[in-house]
Amino acid sequence: MRLIGRGLKSGDIPRTLNRSVNTVEAHRANIKRKLGLASATELARFAFAALEAAADAE
Repeated sequence: MRLIGRGLKSGDIPRTLNRSVNTVEAHRANIKRKLGLASATELARFAFAALEAAADAE
């Protein structure tokens, strides 16, 4: 979620985490489903807001 909030794309995250694109896409889909989000844009907005909130809490 942190990497999504930082603006990394689906192709960049697998390289950063040393995982396959399919694994990252499956996790993104599960996160969207659990949060009730309909699009990658909504997920990115949510992740960015969560990252900001965590930074503000420190």
